[in-house]
Amino acid sequence: NGMYDQGMATMALTEAYGLSRDPALREPLQRAVDFIVKAQNKNDGGWRYKPGDGGDTSVFGWQVMALSSAQALGINVPDETFDKARLWLKRVSGGKNKGLFGYTGSTPTATMTAEGMFCSQLLGVEQADTRMLESAEFIGRTKLDENGSPFFYYVYYSTLSLYHHHGDTWNVWNRLLKENLLQSQIK
Repeated sequence: NGMYDQGMATMALTEAYGLSRDPALREPLQRAVDFIVKAQNKNDGGWRYKPGDGGDTSVFGWQVMALSSAQALGINVPDETFDKARLWLKRVSGGKNKGLFGYTGSTPTATMTAEGMFCSQLLGVEQADTRMLESAEFIGRTKLDENGSPFFYYVYYSTLSLYHHHGDTWNVWNRLLKENLLQSQIK
């Protein structure tokens, strides 16, 4: 699926390089990162299915995760790429404190808020920031499941963002997540 695949494959390469420090992986990882950087929409700061497309938060998240992980390993990622990524989050933010996020606009959904929250954390927004408090509160009052079974895309980003947020919202989420996942397990 285009840039989804690019982001996820780059994440896998980042993990492999991070765990092994195999020098043979460094150049392919840098090339994968360079592709993501070049594919970013220069006007809105997002990514979508094809390089240069106007963004959507769903595809955006995988690119930000891959770039953040790569940068932490010493791979070159231009600061301008992260600056433009912050513009995307601003574009799709809503709510009283701009801590709720939408898919391509500011109409919030639980999944996009969880993904936007995690990306905001990766881009340096602190736990006590009012945007993060609004995100955590919104996620914390959203159901874990859809039609009686966990909606794993939402669960994935909510768990990442709330874990990094810590506090009471994380403790409640973690308890409910464990209960819900165990109940939905096929035995």
